[in-house]
Amino acid sequence: MKKTLSILSLFLLSLTTVSAQDCDLPSAFDGNTGANMTIMLLPDLITSLNVTSLDAYLVALNANGSVVGSAVVAGISQTTIPVWGDDSSTDETDGASAGEAISFQLVDGDVLSEVTMPNNVSYATNGTVIQPTSASLSIICEPEEGCTPNLPSAFDGNTGSNMTVMLTQVLLTS
Repeated sequence: MKKTLSILSLFLLSLTTVSAQDCDLPSAFDGNTGANMTIMLLPDLITSLNVTSLDAYLVALNANGSVVGSAVVAGISQTTIPVWGDDSSTDETDGASAGEAISFQLVDGDVLSEVTMPNNVSYATNGTVIQPTSASLSIICEPEEGCTPNLPSAFDGNTGSNMTVMLTQVLLTS
């Protein structure tokens, strides 16, 4: 009986195994630090992102990987991303510092991609950088094919033999 329970337990655990390719998707920026710059994304750049999700968004990251700006890029032909600078009146670093390199990532559904802009971005309060041409994308992570359990469909026939398994409280607590 314990052998059957062990096999059943292993089977159930195998269904819940998480893929190593699961992504930690960055959240969209929420806030206002009082200082920012503007990144203008023109139609060629937006088109080059090839988004498939209705809620795809682009995030701007500072050197330590904190999100310092974001904008939705699905269903539009051009947009701007505000990149927020650090609020010097607070003790915590909550934005980009002057001259800091800014990188970008695309969150398109459950796919995360590194986005290389045609023009480099360094933070400058009240600055503007126009991105007029195509960006290049490289996938950081995406769901693996078959990472959802591939369970057999319910049997729809009659073998002539039936078996019922009763799991009693004593069995479950042993």
